[in-house]
Amino acid sequence: MSPNPKDRGSLQRNLSAALVVAGEAERRLVGALLIAPDALRIAEVRRFLATDQFAGPLWRETYQTILDLADAGKPVVLEYLVPLVAKACDLSTDDVSLRLIEALESVGNVTTAPEYGRSVVREWQTCELRRLAISTVGRLSEPQIAVDDVIVDLVRKCERIRDGFVDPDTHSFSMSETLAAFEAQPDAEVISTGIGLLDAGLRGGFRRGQFIVAGARPSVGKSALCGQIAVNMTQTGCPVMFLTLEMSRNQMTARWLKQTSLSLTDELDRELFAGMPLRVVDAGGWTIDRVEAEAKLAVARHGLSVLVIDYLGLLRPSDTRVNRVEQISDMTRRLKVLACQLDIVVLAAHQFNRQKEGRE
Repeated sequence: MSPNPKDRGSLQRNLSAALVVAGEAERRLVGALLIAPDALRIAEVRRFLATDQFAGPLWRETYQTILDLADAGKPVVLEYLVPLVAKACDLSTDDVSLRLIEALESVGNVTTAPEYGRSVVREWQTCELRRLAISTVGRLSEPQIAVDDVIVDLVRKCERIRDGFVDPDTHSFSMSETLAAFEAQPDAEVISTGIGLLDAGLRGGFRRGQFIVAGARPSVGKSALCGQIAVNMTQTGCPVMFLTLEMSRNQMTARWLKQTSLSLTDELDRELFAGMPLRVVDAGGWTIDRVEAEAKLAVARHGLSVLVIDYLGLLRPSDTRVNRVEQISDMTRRLKVLACQLDIVVLAAHQFNRQKEGRE
């Protein structure tokens, strides 16, 4: 069913209202910077607020001019500011002077310029989300839209909106921050597999940021091993998402009940099994893009610690035009990056070719 045109109109009206609110936040920020144009305060605001996050052209140009004056070592005063902003916005100096005076009068507390700046970022996020909603409604009206593509695109754009802007030049070339982080947590969190001999060989278990492959020939117990590790990890309180591409969710549940010797007829066993922070997902036909998107959502919503994929060979690649070796290489590389980005453990079962056994 195509989106209702009335829904689009409502979304557009919501965006217009959000732009008005954003303009008020931008005006107060400019007023706060003009009242107290302290270099440190300006530097703090510019660390997280970019000029392209402004909705109004007047306040955008004023903010950029304030940054330019600060960089040039000139005082941020109306005498310098007004003619530069008037020229950039193609307005008269009287109009600009009047608007800047209004900005000065709108400020309640001159010590909160960074807070006003964060308000601008929040309003920018609101406007961007509303624009994204309008764009998504438009895409959904297409007759043959690929829903998976829309979901992946939505996740990526929402992440960009969430992350906003951070000035990359604010971090000095120093190991001080890295050393402080190391002293606070000298080693990555170790998550026990619950299998004594395996933990002994891994110095205690898996570590966040790791991508581990459980590889073996067909029918030797890769799924059983990954399933057992998943159950063991949940018993330590770690949220685990198990993507099953080969077996059904019911089959995996039956296997776990057998491995744990729990009975659904026993009330205590049932409560114990139901309380495990384990989510099993029928992921047949999923692409690597879908896996990345779902993992990021699970981390944001549920604090995911471990992602298990059973198995790697059944994942659909992003590019089906390249050969299978390149497809597997791309997917494993992206899963490793995913583990590092999300600070989670990614465990994937993978099937080796039987023909390797015939080699010398």
